[in-house]
This record gives sequence, C-alpha cells and structure tokens, in this order.
Amino acid sequence: TTAITDRLGEEGYAFANVNPVPDLDKNNKQVTLTFFIDPGKRVYVNRINFLGNNKTADVVLRREMRQMEAATVNTEKIKRSRTRLDRLGFFDEVNMQTPALAGTPDMMDINFNVTERPSGSIMAGIGYGQTQGVILSASVNQDNFLGTGNHMVAAFNNSDISRVYSLSYTDPYWTTEGISRTIGFYNRSTDAMQANLAAYTANTYGTNLAFGVPINEFDGLRLGIAYDNYDINETDNTPNIYHQYLIDNGHIFGNFK
Repeated sequence: TTAITDRLGEEGYAFANVNPVPDLDKNNKQVTLTFFIDPGKRVYVNRINFLGNNKTADVVLRREMRQMEAATVNTEKIKRSRTRLDRLGFFDEVNMQTPALAGTPDMMDINFNVTERPSGSIMAGIGYGQTQGVILSASVNQDNFLGTGNHMVAAFNNSDISRVYSLSYTDPYWTTEGISRTIGFYNRSTDAMQANLAAYTANTYGTNLAFGVPINEFDGLRLGIAYDNYDINETDNTPNIYHQYLIDNGHIFGNFK
C-alpha cells in the first residue's frame, strides 16, 4: 500500500487513496487482496515557503529544493528536499507541512519550518612548551558565514618556534549548478634554531584552489591545485653545508601539487 501510494505521489497524485481489502479463504488458508485505488486529481505546487530562518538567507534554503514551484507534485523530490535541508547542519529541526490550497483541490503549498542552531565557534588558547615557549592560538569557524551558507575558517598560532596564519573560504554554490569553490591561504614563519634544528629561519606561504563538481544527487568529484613557496634565510651561525646548499640552489623554492 505504501509503495503504491509513493509511486502515485511521484506522478503528482499527492492525495491518492489506496485501500487493500482482504478476502479470506479459510479452508485453503489463503488470502486474496484487492486494492481499491482512487488517485484523485493530479496536484501542482503553488508556493514553497520557509519560516524560522531569521539569520539564514532564503536562497540558501531554496537552492536545496528538488521540488519546484508550479510543477507537478513529486513526493520523492519533496522528501529529498527536506533531507537536504537537514544535511546543511544549520538547523536543529526541519518540520514540513503540505496543506492543500483552500478552494483549489489540485494545488498545494509546501511549508518548511526550521529552527536555527549556532553555526559558528570561536576558540582561543594559551599554553607553554619546553621548546616552544609560550603558545598562543585562536580560531574562528563559521559554517554559515553571515547567513550565506558559505564556510569560513581563520586561525592563528604563535610560539617561539613558529607563527602561523591561515584562512579558508568555501562557497558551496559558486555556480547555480552546485559547483563549489574553496580558496585557502597560509603563512608560516619558523625559527629552526629555537627548535634545536639548525641556525636558519624559514618563511613559507601557500595558497590552494579547489572545486567540488557534483556528478549526481549523491556523488561528486573534488579537483584542486595548491602552491607552496619557501624562503630560507641564513644567520651568522648557519652551518656551512646549509650555506653551500643555498649558494648552489638559491634560497627561494616553490612547488605545485
């Protein structure tokens, strides 16, 4: 009964009635089932409405819809739309109602009522290491940056050995087809002498660019490129073998991956 109802719902018969009536043959211990099916009228979607998204922009929810307005109702696409809203991670609850339009039995609205949850975090820390000295760290993580649905992470770490800055920003809908784009950058300064390695300093910076390409509703590919640049600087106490290597090869190195 459920399978028949769902199948009719995929064809637009959202209010179909399917009633199985059993006919018992007690002598042969058999049951004959007769399904009485009233598909009703084919139903169309009038409006898709969102309530409770006080911070999140309407477009962030609407782009997850697989059921379109003014189209024939497809109950499977409606369920998938709700699942996609749940998977965003921005809401504690996603409730859905599908009321028929008053006076128009072949039209209905779809109402999503969401309860937003905190979508970001700020962390800060302080510590001490025998070789690293005082360690300071801080980070900001926003899964729903300014209500846009974009993901932003910024971090800072500092000690006697190294200082690191990093920033990453992901737009899950860089294109309307759902291709995502991630841009990242980092800068790291290292004092190798403080780490008891050798007397030199290194400044490293890098950037990366990645795209997520959906193949179908459930699978996708991630393609990206990254570049790292290394700048090695000597000190008065740099070992001769390091000094000679930098003379032969230069003190700036870069590579793609």
